[in-house]
Amino acid sequence: MLLLIMGLMWALPAAWAQAPLEPAASSAAAPPPGLLELLQARFVAADGTAQAVALPDTWGLRGLPIAGRGTYLLDLPVSGPLNGAWALYLPRVSSEHRILLNGVVLQSERARLPRQHPEPRLVALPLGLLQPGLNRLEVEVNYGIRGGLSRVWAGPVADVRALAFQAHVREARLPQALNLVALTLALVMLLLWLQQRNDGVLGSFALLACVACARNLTYYDQGFSLPAPGPDLLFFGAQVVSAYLLTRLALAASDLQLGRWRTLADAFTVVLLVLGTVAAGMEAIVTARRWLYPLLALMLLPAVGLLLRQAWRQRGWPVAAVALGAVLVSAAGAHDYLYGLGHLSIEGRLLLPFASPIFLGVFGLWRLRGLMLALARGDRLNRLLESRIERRTRALHRANGVKSAFLATASHDLRQPILAVSLMVGLARQRATDADQLSLLDRAQQGLDGLQRFMSELLDLSRLNTGAVKTRVSDVPLQPVLDEVALHLRTEAEAKGLVLRVRPTAAVVRTDPTLLAQVLRNLAVNAVRHTPRGGVLVRARLRRTQVWLEVWDTGPGIPEAQREAIFDEFVRLGPGTGGTPGWGLGLAIVRQSLALLRHPLELDSWPGKGSRFRVRLPRV
Repeated sequence: MLLLIMGLMWALPAAWAQAPLEPAASSAAAPPPGLLELLQARFVAADGTAQAVALPDTWGLRGLPIAGRGTYLLDLPVSGPLNGAWALYLPRVSSEHRILLNGVVLQSERARLPRQHPEPRLVALPLGLLQPGLNRLEVEVNYGIRGGLSRVWAGPVADVRALAFQAHVREARLPQALNLVALTLALVMLLLWLQQRNDGVLGSFALLACVACARNLTYYDQGFSLPAPGPDLLFFGAQVVSAYLLTRLALAASDLQLGRWRTLADAFTVVLLVLGTVAAGMEAIVTARRWLYPLLALMLLPAVGLLLRQAWRQRGWPVAAVALGAVLVSAAGAHDYLYGLGHLSIEGRLLLPFASPIFLGVFGLWRLRGLMLALARGDRLNRLLESRIERRTRALHRANGVKSAFLATASHDLRQPILAVSLMVGLARQRATDADQLSLLDRAQQGLDGLQRFMSELLDLSRLNTGAVKTRVSDVPLQPVLDEVALHLRTEAEAKGLVLRVRPTAAVVRTDPTLLAQVLRNLAVNAVRHTPRGGVLVRARLRRTQVWLEVWDTGPGIPEAQREAIFDEFVRLGPGTGGTPGWGLGLAIVRQSLALLRHPLELDSWPGKGSRFRVRLPRV
């Protein structure tokens, strides 16, 4: 509504200054008192034959060709003395014409467009040329289409200008305003569609509205001009594309599977455009329109039927208004087809510039209403989802807290009995003399060692989850940390035939020594366990403000799709290559420890070649 008001505010003031220059499409309203209405003329054809005709005169209705030359002779009676200057208003006269009064040329114009067509003209009469009594008015016309002459109005300049202004506002500025509003709405819908490409109805409507409204606005633009046959071909192409987009709109709005019909519409549109281009090149576009527009109407009939079917199924007033608008647009197209061929009065008007923006505006408002309702519904669902997520999050936090507390308690309480059992197994091994007993006790000790490591890691993870770990950051030399890792893993690496290399360094970093040692140990242990052959490299690389602590291995690598999952709790890609048990907790502890310390962690892996873990530490 706001756009419509703005369009009308733009249309009315501009019409006052431009009324005599704009194209129109129908006769003027009832004349003010004092205006003369000329309704009779003598028509002289190009071959010299003459006959009396009534105005408005339409050649097609008299069985004459709608293109050609002719002259209209009119009597302009003036009774009494003239009070001020007079003017003539011709609602329809050829764009190429010559007007004479008492043998004096008043106006002589050639067509601005390649094809001469009816236009309105306001002609001022020089003072002294119009005499009391009977005056002779001659109107020479040359038409390329819709030949004829409208009624002619004569009278004082102010009255004639007021009449022309009323006709101009009603027949030029009003459709311009309607199409400008519809085009603005179409551009808004086009921007919405660009954000939501899967909405075929929205996209078809936006493109249809842009093409149709731009075509209508161009029709009313006096400054628009192209070399022949450009304008005829442009308007023909816009008509075909508009019909095609309306068909796509109906197909998108339908719930039927009509893929073959869509393919047929695509092919038919291409054929029509090719035929129109060929006809324009042969200067036969008028003949082509005569025969091709009915075929275009045949393509539109199923589309209108689909919209009516959709309106009947939904039984809502917005859909009914859209279907009714489609019917009105089709009727307006049929009217304009007959009008363009000269089968209707020359004082008629083109209806599509009025009907199409109204239909598109109603459809656009209906779609906007649906979008607004969808946004409101989405907002309600989002609020409901957020509340549910908040409740679930609180529940998960409580459950996670309970789980962490349970794991912390269980792992702490179980460590003492495990340690006691481990001591007893050690004592038993010292006293055992039988080889089989020693073998069983060795296996029992290995299991107890693995269980003890598991309980230790579980306790570390639970402490990190519950926030019980407090960092103690200080300046930490890296070499003692590297030596500890080498001492811890060298025996296991040699047992697997791996080369464990630890590069010496003098770097000092700012971190928590305990957590850093645990992180590096877990990364190195993980590398040794999953490397079947080759070796493991631990090194520190110095940068300007950082130290890159890296662990390289020659293992099987990590698939890209699983590089995030390996840092989750209890996630393992596969068993260790040496049969060493693992529980998928080491990398989870690494990630949470580094997150607590705010040290970035990077992972690069090359399947079949190995992996590299890198920790960025602040350099002292």
